[in-house]
Amino acid sequence: MRRPGKERRKQKSVFKSYLITYMGLAITVCAVLGLALTVVSAKRLETQERNALESRLAGAGDDFCRQLELMQEIALRICTTNVYQPVYLQKGTLNEKQMLEHFSLLSNASILSDACFLFYPDRQTVYTMSTKMPLSVFLKRYAPQMSDEEFMELMTQEHSFFFLDGDSYLFRKLKIPFNRYSHGSNAYLLLRMDQQALSEYYQGLFRLNSSLSMQMDGVALLPGVSTQENLQYTTLYEGEQLILSVGEGSDGYASSLWATMLGILAALSLTFSAISAYLAWKSYTPIKGLAQKVSGSEETTGNEIQLISAAVDHVIRQNSASLALLTSSLESISRLRESLKQQILQLVLSGVYDLSLSQRMAEAGLDFSGHQFCAAHIRYDAAISTEELNHLVSGQSTEDTRLYLAVLSTHNGWALLMISQNEYDLLAAFDTVCEDLVRRYPDISIKLGTIFGQVQKLAYSLAVAQSEQESAPDMFEQNAQAAEMMEEMKKRIYNGAEEEALSHLNLLLQEASREPSLLFRRYRIVELVHQILTFARELNCQMNAQEVVGSLNHLDEEALHESLAGIVRKLCALSSRGEMTLSPSAKLIIDYVEQHAMDYEICLDSVASACDVSSKQISRVMRSVVGMSFREYVSLLRIRQAQELLKAGVSATETAHQVGYADISYFTKVFRSHVGCTPGQYRDSVLPCRGI
Repeated sequence: MRRPGKERRKQKSVFKSYLITYMGLAITVCAVLGLALTVVSAKRLETQERNALESRLAGAGDDFCRQLELMQEIALRICTTNVYQPVYLQKGTLNEKQMLEHFSLLSNASILSDACFLFYPDRQTVYTMSTKMPLSVFLKRYAPQMSDEEFMELMTQEHSFFFLDGDSYLFRKLKIPFNRYSHGSNAYLLLRMDQQALSEYYQGLFRLNSSLSMQMDGVALLPGVSTQENLQYTTLYEGEQLILSVGEGSDGYASSLWATMLGILAALSLTFSAISAYLAWKSYTPIKGLAQKVSGSEETTGNEIQLISAAVDHVIRQNSASLALLTSSLESISRLRESLKQQILQLVLSGVYDLSLSQRMAEAGLDFSGHQFCAAHIRYDAAISTEELNHLVSGQSTEDTRLYLAVLSTHNGWALLMISQNEYDLLAAFDTVCEDLVRRYPDISIKLGTIFGQVQKLAYSLAVAQSEQESAPDMFEQNAQAAEMMEEMKKRIYNGAEEEALSHLNLLLQEASREPSLLFRRYRIVELVHQILTFARELNCQMNAQEVVGSLNHLDEEALHESLAGIVRKLCALSSRGEMTLSPSAKLIIDYVEQHAMDYEICLDSVASACDVSSKQISRVMRSVVGMSFREYVSLLRIRQAQELLKAGVSATETAHQVGYADISYFTKVFRSHVGCTPGQYRDSVLPCRGI
C-alpha cells in the first residue's frame, strides 16, 4: 500500500518541477518585459519631447530667417529708390522730406524691428522716420559712451549684428550700395531690435519652455543659458551662420511611467502564474502517458523522466549498433564489388573470357557488349591515386563507348580497356581521354594498342601498347606536312578544283601508307576520314559515312580510297554548281566574321562569345570552310576592302583606319604581303586607269 503513495509523490515532484520552471520563466519574462517596456517608453517619450523641441527650435530659426529677409527687402527698396541717392538728396529739403515720409512706410516691415536708421558715412548723417541728424547727435542719443571713430570702425566690421546701448538694444547692419548716381557712395541701414522683446516673441510664439540662446555669425543675439545638454539648430543665411540652442526640459513623465509599469508588471505576473500552472499540467500529462506505455502498466515506479530516458537510451544503443553493422556491411560490399571488378578485368587481360565470366561481369557492373575492343597502357611516374584516375576515365564513358580502368599487377601503371560499336567512336573516345589526362597531368604517358573485334584479343592489345611505350612516337603529335596538304585539299574542294583536290587526297593516303606501324597507319587514315567527313558536315552536305566506316573497319585501302574520292568529287561538283551551302552553325560564324572583319576588336574570343561557340570550333570551321585560319581570313577580307577604298581615291592612312588597322606601318606590311606593293603604290597604279 506504500507503493501508490510513493508513486504519487514521484508524479507530484515531476509536476512541481514543471510548475517551478514555468513560473520562474514567467516571472523572468514579466520582469524583463516590464523593464524593457519601461525603458523603451521612457526613451520614446524623451525622443518625442526632444523631436518636438527640435521642431519648435527649427521653426524659430526659420521664422528669424524670414524676418531677416523682410529686413533685406527694406534695404533693397531703399537701394533702388531715387530719393535715397546721395546726389539726389543734395537737391533740396523737399526731397529729404519726401524721403523721410517714404522711409516711415518702410520702417515697420519686420515685426522684430521697432526702429530703423539710414546712415551715410561720407555725409556723417543719420536719417530716421521723423528727421535727420548728424552722427554725433545720433551717438549722443543712443550710445553716449561711443565716439565717432569707434562707430565708424564698427561699421567696417563683417558682423551684421552689433550692440550700441549695453545689452538692451540689438542692431542689424545692412550695407546699401548705390551705383547709379552715387559715384561710389554707400549707406548703411540700421534696424533696431529690442533683445527682451525678441526673446519674449520666440518664447511665446513657439512655446519654448527653456531659455533660448541665439547666435548670428559669432554675435550673441540672445545669450540664454549655456548647459551641456543643449539642443541646437544651425542654418545659414546669406553666408552667415545662425545657431539657436535651448536646454532640454523634462515634464516629469518618468516617475509616473515607472509607477504605471510596476502595476502592469504585477498584473502580468499573476496572469502568467496562472498560465504557468496550466502549461505545467499540460506538459506533465503526455509524459505520464508515455511513462505508462514504456512500463507497460497503468502504475509506474520511479521518476517518469528517468524511466523514459532509460528506454530511449536502450533503443538508441540498439539502432547505433544496427547502423554501424549496416555501414560496415555496405563498405565491405563496395570493396568486394571493386575487388571482383578488378579480378574480372585481370582475367580478361590475361586472355580468359567465357560464358561464366560474362555472367560475373554483369554482377560487377561491367558491360563488354560491342564489336571493337582495344587496350591502352597508362604510365605516370608522379603520385596519382587510382580512384582519381578512375574518376576521370569513367566520366568519359558513354552508352556507345565504355571505358574501364584496371590496375596492373606485373607492370607499373594502369590498363585502359575500351569497348565500342565501331572503330571511329573508340578512337574518338580515346582522343578525348588523352586530352583530358594530358591537360591535368602533362608528364603522363598513354599508348594505344591494336584494335580487335574480339574480347579475347585485349591481352594482345595491351601487350602492343606496352611495347610501344618506349619506342612508339606520340600518335597525337601532328605531321606538319600532312596538315598542310589537308588544308590545301580543303581549299581546292571549296573552289571546285576536282583534279587538284584528288591529287592532294592521293598524297595524304600515300603518306599514311608509308607509316611503318600498322596501328599508327590506321590512326592516320581514321584521322583523314574524320577530317573529310567533318568538312562535309560544315558544308551542310549529307554523305554516306557507313560505306567509309565499313571500309575502314576492314582496312580495305582500295575501297576506302574510292569512298573518299567519291566524297571529294561530290563536294567539288556542288561547289562548281554553286549549290554548296554551309551548316547553320558554320554559316553563323562565317557571316559574323565577314560582317565584323573591319572592327578593331575582332578576335577569336569575341566571335566565340557572339556566336555562342568555342574558339576551337571557330578555328575548325574556318579551316574546313575557307581553307585558312581565322586571322588569315580576316586579313584577306580587310585587304580586299582596302583595295576597293584605294581604287576610290581614299588615302592610305584613312583606308587603314576604315579596315580595322590602327597602325599604318603594320597595315602596309600586311598589304604588301597580299598584293605585292605598298598601299600608296597600288593607289597610284589604279587611279590613272580609272581616269582613262
